[in-house]
Amino acid sequence: MHTPSPTRAGRADSSPRARHVLRVTVLGSGSRGNAVLIDGSEGSVLVDAGFGPRALCSRLLAVGRHPEEIHAVLLTHEHIDHAAGAAAASARWGWSVHATAETLRALGDTDSGLPAHTHSLAATGQTRLSGFAVEHHAVPHDAADCRALVLTDGRSGARVGV
Repeated sequence: MHTPSPTRAGRADSSPRARHVLRVTVLGSGSRGNAVLIDGSEGSVLVDAGFGPRALCSRLLAVGRHPEEIHAVLLTHEHIDHAAGAAAASARWGWSVHATAETLRALGDTDSGLPAHTHSLAATGQTRLSGFAVEHHAVPHDAADCRALVLTDGRSGARVGV
């Protein structure tokens, strides 16, 4: 059994970072929007941002999180149900948006447009982001460059695939 580490105020800190494990929270999954919150020992990222900023904020608050706690968004592909809120959320909260170069190019052609803070995932190997090693693998889909993502926590080695 794990005993949470004490905080400065003497209360137990039960956050994922205190436990050094991964926590995966599905904020939404379906044709109306997709977003998955991944908390690791050093940071928190969203996989996909298929909801607008208001809905993302509401869904994060419903699970006890604040948008300012998110460091970045990883996009699996450019479809609206995965990327509709990426540009606006990036502008509002300063999130960096990470995707393959092909997905970023395709995203620039959508109504949502290209977010201000974009970064291309490494073409091969891993990208380091918010304490995670991020790998991506091509999966068949009717998108410019759809990717499955594998995130490995830098401290614990725990892994999750999305």
